Amino acid sequence: MPVTIVLGGLTLIYTQIGDIQFLFNFFGFLRFTDIASIAGMLWWRYKKPDLPRPIKLPIIIPILYLLADTCLMVIPLYTNTLNCVYGILIFLAGLPFYYLGVLYDKKRPNTMTKMFDSVTWFLQMFLQVSETDWKKSKPGSNNNTKTVKSN
Repeated sequence: MPVTIVLGGLTLIYTQIGDIQFLFNFFGFLRFTDIASIAGMLWWRYKKPDLPRPIKLPIIIPILYLLADTCLMVIPLYTNTLNCVYGILIFLAGLPFYYLGVLYDKKRPNTMTKMFDSVTWFLQMFLQVSETDWKKSKPGSNNNTKTVKSN
């Protein structure tokens, strides 16, 4: 839901520019994440055919989707390279945040952890996307230990 809100808002802003092709070119390169996930699914289907699959589709559907998605990524790279470079740079600008938020979790300073916990708590409450895992309803206290949920 939060991604839908953000992307929907950005789409509305970019469509006001008047050129919908700009939107396709600008974010066209970011389709590689879809391509990687579909290619990974096809790889697992080929390498581990006996794994349980929650969704079963005929093999032609992901292959057609992969081909269409590849075209949506490659054509803007060829026709409007500069806008695609801007999209790539925006994507790469998010990688340090991914590193700090996910990969650097064990070595992160305590103040940065509290800041990330506060932002996470605020977004969970504001967007109503998830229950908090903290004993207290407000982050930043010394009692930020996570609890185990029982079902």
